[in-house]
Amino acid sequence: MQSKGLFGTYRLILAALVVGLHIGGIQAIGSYAVFGFYALSGYLMTLITHERYGFTKTGIFLYFGNRILKLYPLYIGSILFTIVLITYLPSNFYEKYHPTMFLPGSLLGWLSNLSIIFGLGFKGFEITSRLTPPAWALTVELFFYLAIGLGVSRTKRITVIWFGMSILYHIIVVSASLSWWWKYFSFLGASLPFSTGAMLYHYRDSVTRLGFYFSTRTGLITLSFFFALNWWVAMQIDWRGAPFYINFAIFSCALMGCMARGGNKKTKRLDTRLGDLSYPLYLIHYQAGLATIFVSSMLGLDLQRPSLELLAITLPVSLLLAFSLSVLIDRPIERLRCRLRPQPVTESNSSKL
Repeated sequence: MQSKGLFGTYRLILAALVVGLHIGGIQAIGSYAVFGFYALSGYLMTLITHERYGFTKTGIFLYFGNRILKLYPLYIGSILFTIVLITYLPSNFYEKYHPTMFLPGSLLGWLSNLSIIFGLGFKGFEITSRLTPPAWALTVELFFYLAIGLGVSRTKRITVIWFGMSILYHIIVVSASLSWWWKYFSFLGASLPFSTGAMLYHYRDSVTRLGFYFSTRTGLITLSFFFALNWWVAMQIDWRGAPFYINFAIFSCALMGCMARGGNKKTKRLDTRLGDLSYPLYLIHYQAGLATIFVSSMLGLDLQRPSLELLAITLPVSLLLAFSLSVLIDRPIERLRCRLRPQPVTESNSSKL
């Protein structure tokens, strides 16, 4: 497999943007970050299916097994933490904190929370209880992990068709003035960033020069400037409109920069460790915020969600909890995942894909 590419720090930044929305109330940035995550997943899943697992029955089985081991153990840890909080905190704290953070009242609700399958991506079928509130996006991730494993990005031609259909879908959504749900929450809406990531894999050699620019200090400053400018404009108009797509283009450029970026062993190790915090941070920040509010109330402080004051306290608490989850759950599981990883697909095998 290709060793080039540093994605860990970028993943952690995206997770921090989600925290900024959910805990700090900084509008738009979390929703923008989710599409950034989707594009990154589209790229990485296409990369590993082509260069690590292949499309044999054994390769597909190992690919799905590794995805399950990556997602589920940390997720189960996060919902157990929620259950502890709900069990021991006064109801007035969690009932007004987030509308989905309550114990499921039905077998379907428990099955959905344990399986990370919330509503199957269809409007009107959403599960009202989510012990880890942002887990709805994991349902979308699982769907596209399955699609990519089964070959939706197997060749350039198929991927171009997929990408074109995704663009057409968004054109229809915008032209018909359909709701935000169709653009952002649905499987069809998420198809655009996943297919974009797959396209970047297949055309990675063509975007090398552009990616190299975005990996430089000048490129990073440029992207940061346009991200901030676009966010400011978005706050003056409808952030779900043109700024949403402009930001997605900016994050796609950032992904190209990550693809082109290299480093020595120390840099790569640090980037990996930072990236290891991104998924548990995404899972645990709501719970960390709730615990922070409760502890602060015992100290006579009145913190509310969302607020920048709560964000300032919750972010470091969330990072500490994310690190704990990574050490206690993810790293031991990672050793098992390494055993399930096949050797990289050879050039002769790659030509048959």
